[in-house]
Amino acid sequence: MFGEDNLHKKEAFAYDYYDYGKAVKGSGENAEVITIWQKALELPDEPGNHIWKKKVEEAILGISDTNS
Repeated sequence: MFGEDNLHKKEAFAYDYYDYGKAVKGSGENAEVITIWQKALELPDEPGNHIWKKKVEEAILGISDTNS
């Protein structure tokens, strides 16, 4: 998707997944959004991903709450 060979080198790459997931969420495709955000959670915490991974976790919980 984003040149996955370089995922571990880009600062705060999880933000890109977070932002992309938010954009897709507007289409109502929750399953696709969760798939995108799960990729963010698979990234290492550094460099700078830990902040965005926390936001992704909160966003996934928000989707799960609305589906209950």
